[in-house]
Amino acid sequence: FMLESDSNLELRISLSGKVSASSEGKEISVLKISATDKETNGYSSYSTKPQKVYDKGNFANDVAALNKDAAALEKRVVTYTGYGINTATVNETIKDAKSKISAAQSAGTGNLVTAYSHIEAAETLLTKAERGLDKLGFDAVSKNIGKIDTIASTLDSKNWDAEAQYLETKTLNMEYTYETLSATYNNGGVPDAKKMDNLVADSFNTLAKANEYLEDANTPVILKILPFILIGVAVVGAVVGIVFLIRHRRGRSWDELG
Repeated sequence: FMLESDSNLELRISLSGKVSASSEGKEISVLKISATDKETNGYSSYSTKPQKVYDKGNFANDVAALNKDAAALEKRVVTYTGYGINTATVNETIKDAKSKISAAQSAGTGNLVTAYSHIEAAETLLTKAERGLDKLGFDAVSKNIGKIDTIASTLDSKNWDAEAQYLETKTLNMEYTYETLSATYNNGGVPDAKKMDNLVADSFNTLAKANEYLEDANTPVILKILPFILIGVAVVGAVVGIVFLIRHRRGRSWDELG
């Protein structure tokens, strides 16, 4: 830091030391500086960025937890891909994270500093991947809700009131959940994965139902009852044919008996 604003003089401080065993697994700031201005009696302070004190005994569990998180995220990606969502970018990020996990395992407990630098990088990448997947989910839900609203309006104009009301209610519920989860996302957090997945699934299922309603509403009544008319005609035709056959046979028998 600069000792004076108009001076080129810099003071560089290097520290070395041993962290107590009681700090293992915790985050600590290794340096804290405070200063008091005698003229104004003001007070200011500075602390270094908190750093994790690595615990050799937790290394295996930390790696296992990362692998579990990566696998769970990959499973979610498969589901989103099944909806037709392009998850290529998210997949690449997960791939990078898994590479970091492998590097951490290679470094092992013999080089914890290097190993945990890879672990921290993997954690950052997995968080990035999950937020990326959430963003894709939000985009899909938003589009689906828009389509459902349009279909609900069309159904309403065709006097399909019950179906339109059902879709409008579903939309309101999804919008509430969307706003709640997106608030967490917009604040830099990661929304609850289960709630997020349920919202995405609900939006696609409701859209499918809405399209079914719309198809039925657009189908002319005559086309709906045509199969039944054809069945009726076929039955009548069959009955007439049977009656004709019976009469024909009876006629021949009568003639023979003469």
